[in-house]
Amino acid sequence: MKGNHVSGKAKGAARDWLILCAYSLVIFLTLPAARAVQKSMQAAGLEGLINGGPVLLVLIVLLAVFYALWFRRRERRPSTYFYLVNLGIAYFLVFQSLAEIPVERVHLLEYGLASYLALRAARHHRQGAAAWLMAAVLVFDIGFIDEVIQYFLPERVYDPRDVVTNAISGLLGLGVVLVLSRRPPAKSPEPSSDSPEY
Repeated sequence: MKGNHVSGKAKGAARDWLILCAYSLVIFLTLPAARAVQKSMQAAGLEGLINGGPVLLVLIVLLAVFYALWFRRRERRPSTYFYLVNLGIAYFLVFQSLAEIPVERVHLLEYGLASYLALRAARHHRQGAAAWLMAAVLVFDIGFIDEVIQYFLPERVYDPRDVVTNAISGLLGLGVVLVLSRRPPAKSPEPSSDSPEY
């Protein structure tokens, strides 16, 4: 029985690492075509979708998080929504900082998802804060490799600012997961009816 449990955990770890590696590979393999897709969308008059699409998707994600917390989990602690509001402000500030290159805003979604997948993989080997730190380092590595690959591609450049953007996007994604992962405070045990009264 114990052997089956260990085998199941090993399979779960292998699955989560495989998903993370496959997702990272998709990011890397689409780099050569990304610029061509962008130009095609601009030629088709879809520049507004490039500029506003990521903003709309992040807004939808944050609203979905709010819905899950308030209506599904009945979360009523003000601190949870304080964190969520601040995450929204952070996303807004990053969006504003990328106003001159709006296509880069897609990194917020790209690396936000990567952070979630990295955390799932990391939790098979680390617990608590160590798992979150491992996930953050993994996302940083993926974003750094992303930029190194672009150094060797025509019409693409290595930009340290994009490495920072990728890392921030991953941290914001981890922030969303952290808010969703908050557990309700433990309820203090009610005194037993059999306990003597004084």
